[in-house]
Amino acid sequence: MQKVWRIFVGIAGGLIAAILAFRPLFYAFLRNYPDCAPNQVDGQCGLASFMDALYAAGVAALLWLVVGILLSWFLLRRLARSHVQAFSEN
Repeated sequence: MQKVWRIFVGIAGGLIAAILAFRPLFYAFLRNYPDCAPNQVDGQCGLASFMDALYAAGVAALLWLVVGILLSWFLLRRLARSHVQAFSEN
């Protein structure tokens, strides 16, 4: 049962990292691909912001996957090490 909880903690940690990274990623993409200027009239105003939000969401989802897997792997290795040490002491 500890393995399931540690995997859940890894997934939750990845989700927290993705949520925290979304806003800075959005502003980084928005700075690189700006939207319309204040006096500019264009039929595609707002499209750049929408695409920047999609890009940031995609990178955050990838970050969630990578951090979740690595954190779960780290926690499971730590659990395995603690079990090996507990059995070797007996």
